Amino acid sequence: VRGRIIGSVTLFRDEIMVSTDENSILRYRWDGTINNDFCLDLRRIPFSMDQQASRAVPLQDPNLYPIDFHFSPTIGGFSLVLSDGRA
Repeated sequence: VRGRIIGSVTLFRDEIMVSTDENSILRYRWDGTINNDFCLDLRRIPFSMDQQASRAVPLQDPNLYPIDFHFSPTIGGFSLVLSDGRA
């Protein structure tokens, strides 16, 4: 695992997703191999910190990382909680 596992582990289809303290979400197959093609670097993804905001910006604080996340097949997306409490 790149980085320390600090938050959450969730299932996504036929893989396990793990959040790390390096702002990554890593995807592992059940055989233990990493699926590098679909790992996420959260510093490259723009986030909208509030539903009223029209602008999304990448995470820039190096001390900010995901502590919890879940995939919902019902909504077809992820929910994410950051280390400063924002969701």
